[in-house]
Amino acid sequence: MADEKSSSAGPPKADTARPPAAAPARAPVAVPAPAPAAASAAGPCAPPRAVDPFLGHGQAVTIVCASARTIPANLARTLEELGVSGAPFQQSVRTAVTAAGYTLGVDDVPAAPGTRLIQVVTIIQNARRRA
Repeated sequence: MADEKSSSAGPPKADTARPPAAAPARAPVAVPAPAPAAASAAGPCAPPRAVDPFLGHGQAVTIVCASARTIPANLARTLEELGVSGAPFQQSVRTAVTAAGYTLGVDDVPAAPGTRLIQVVTIIQNARRRA
């Protein structure tokens, strides 16, 4: 079979014979100076925070989303909408809160199909630190 790389025979076009144009010069990028050590209290070398007396919103969202196997964007949805079984979800939340060092009552976590995840977050974020 014949080679079909070029359909026209003849000299190359004038546009392809030109050398490539030089790339435009870029302006130097200013790199911000590092912050002084005293101003960065939350840096990697910062001392550990004092123990919080309550679980807090951030940890509550993480625990609820992990227990429901979902993302924070679904916090407005119900257990039923997400296809989550109430009793295993309830047990998972209680176990995670206890593992984090906080306490919850046996019936503090609702397990009804109509329970919204944000309701569970609101309840468990106030879990108290174990003594």
